[in-house]
Amino acid sequence: MEMSDIRRLLLDLTGTVTRVEAQRTAALLPADWAQLQRLARMHRLEPWIYVNAAAHHDAVPATIVASWQAAHRHAAITALVRKAELAECFALLRSAGYDVVALKGAYLAFHAYPEPALRPMRDLDLILPEEQVIPAYNTLSGAGYVLAEALTVPIEASLQLDKHLPLMIAPRSTPIELHKRLSQPDGRLDLDAPHIDEAMLLDRAMDVEGLSYPVAEDMLAHLIVHAVHGHRLDCGPLVLTDIEFLTRKHTIDWPAFWQRARREGWHESAQLLFELVRHYHGGKAIARVDAEPQPPPPAIRDTAIDLMLQNLETRRSAKLLSALARGNFSLLWQRISGRVTAEDQPATQEDRTASGGYLHWAFGQAKAAFSEITSRDVRAQSRQHNTFRRWLMD
Repeated sequence: MEMSDIRRLLLDLTGTVTRVEAQRTAALLPADWAQLQRLARMHRLEPWIYVNAAAHHDAVPATIVASWQAAHRHAAITALVRKAELAECFALLRSAGYDVVALKGAYLAFHAYPEPALRPMRDLDLILPEEQVIPAYNTLSGAGYVLAEALTVPIEASLQLDKHLPLMIAPRSTPIELHKRLSQPDGRLDLDAPHIDEAMLLDRAMDVEGLSYPVAEDMLAHLIVHAVHGHRLDCGPLVLTDIEFLTRKHTIDWPAFWQRARREGWHESAQLLFELVRHYHGGKAIARVDAEPQPPPPAIRDTAIDLMLQNLETRRSAKLLSALARGNFSLLWQRISGRVTAEDQPATQEDRTASGGYLHWAFGQAKAAFSEITSRDVRAQSRQHNTFRRWLMD
């Protein structure tokens, strides 16, 4: 079976209103099931499809169903740890006087989904005012939080060149990211993301069980911009269930929402995701109003489906190849030179001592890049990136 067909079957299994005909699962060979399972694990879908696709378990190899079940159990246990460390981190930062708000999954998993296990979190994202981010980092460091990897640029440069500081690990293993922004600084990506007002988000955050989260409208805006503009949908189909459960939980002023989306420049991205939510989950809480943009072209919808379940292991090389296809060689130079740049910021040279030295690291980067970009699948992935990028630019 073609990879595009496997992706669509997996996406149908994640849907709450889509149907999966028996002949589609019967047509899968063992190698096809292995590919489907690999994508499900890669995109954190196993707990969700274990519960959501229970009616299809008889058509799925028993070993894969057992893997889904084990992932669901592990996600439930992990969620307990995440919740405890979120509360502890909040208490630590607030006691030191910092204004902290938790983003996306921290709220969705514990307050919007039917159960936290259905929304696995890779990390906890926390946002603070810019002037508080490094002091908060120092506070956490003093409390036993450690960096996940050795710093490659000074911490002050990292704050200017990225939307968050390098990943920290809490005492009980929860990854933590301290943000000053919701999207990358201009110039870091090949296409700048629309800006969401972080000061407004912090100022009007809502309190839930003693912790602070963005209000529903800000959270929805962030989900859309983060998934489409920041990640070109590589965050996977969980963004669709995120939107479905968030809009079920909270009443959105849809005319005001669309006014804001147009003003900030992400209205077409919102429409794309809403059309996918409506198709796979019904989207009954997303009211149709006259202010909505036109649905995206079918070709963009198909591209979005493929990108939503793309191979995360080759996405970096696919983006590199798409840049080379446009005649943009700066991304290749950045990858092998280790120079990090952003608009209005001086370029910073990464320190690769921990990776065996710069030459060793650069050779490995070049070898990996040129090895992967010769793959037919990576070339197809890069074409999808360019198709989607052109649509975003229109």
